[in-house]
Amino acid sequence: MASGLLNIFSTSPFKGIQAHMDTVHLAAKLLPQFMDAVYAENWTDAARMNAEVVALENKADDQKRYFRLHLPSGLFLPVSRTDLVELLHNQECVANKVKDICGLISG
Repeated sequence: MASGLLNIFSTSPFKGIQAHMDTVHLAAKLLPQFMDAVYAENWTDAARMNAEVVALENKADDQKRYFRLHLPSGLFLPVSRTDLVELLHNQECVANKVKDICGLISG
């Protein structure tokens, strides 16, 4: 009986959201440095930063996939499941845009 009641409550999903946010933030922080390298016509550094952005965006994709697969389905999440998925989607859009910008300029 007690374990059935405890299954209603889930662990906090915020650790996964924060890890994803940190990865997206690292990718976004590379964009100004990438642009500086482009303006300086330092294509070696620009290519290196582009590769870092791609790697971080891929990591963010993996984190998003893992989060969605392991998002607690308990009845009592601290916030709405829909809100969490939407936040994750919005964060992912940032990483995708950074990758797109770097890719377009590098190409």
